[in-house]
Amino acid sequence: MFRLMILAVFLTATCQAEEIPLGDIWAYDMPDTKDVRELEPKLPVDTPRDDIFKLSTIQKIREFLCTRLPEGRKAGTAFVVEGVDKDALQKAHEVFVMRASKERRPKREPGVIVSPETDLSLVFFSHYTGRYVRIESVEREGNQVTIKYRFVAHNTADATDHFAIIPIGQFEEGVGRVKVEQLPPIDREGKPVEPVVDPLRIVSDSFSFGVEK
Repeated sequence: MFRLMILAVFLTATCQAEEIPLGDIWAYDMPDTKDVRELEPKLPVDTPRDDIFKLSTIQKIREFLCTRLPEGRKAGTAFVVEGVDKDALQKAHEVFVMRASKERRPKREPGVIVSPETDLSLVFFSHYTGRYVRIESVEREGNQVTIKYRFVAHNTADATDHFAIIPIGQFEEGVGRVKVEQLPPIDREGKPVEPVVDPLRIVSDSFSFGVEK
């Protein structure tokens, strides 16, 4: 009996969810996160606009996210890439490029199968919309990560896009799962507002991936 109690305590301790602080996340236009633009070299202030788009990985990602989706099409799933920081940003861009081009889209995109010996980053994103998209929390429990986000309504005419690169570490062999959950939408003062119709047209969805050597 005593051994069973010790085992139960051990399993409970090892299965507790671990929160990934917002301050560890690289993101574009999300409060309490690190500005992903810091991962790119700073360009001179007089750099022509066309050159900025050619040289900036972030602007190329935003070009994809700012594209209006055809009626009935979903935003697609979030995804994982191998690596962190600058490496993760570059690999995230490669996935967005593949998703944007039907002709070049492979049968299996990067991140569907990843190594258990490599640190991973989770890429969460939202397309161009009239509400802010804010990550509220990220938790990892074993091979599952849960992202909780919400829409924030505002009175300005701004339409924004967002993406985040979340370090999630290494995963054990098997199946990794990412669960994306929407919290009730609010306005900038924290008051409840009407929900967004068909949020999956805007925000990346849940998914799973394989972890193999």
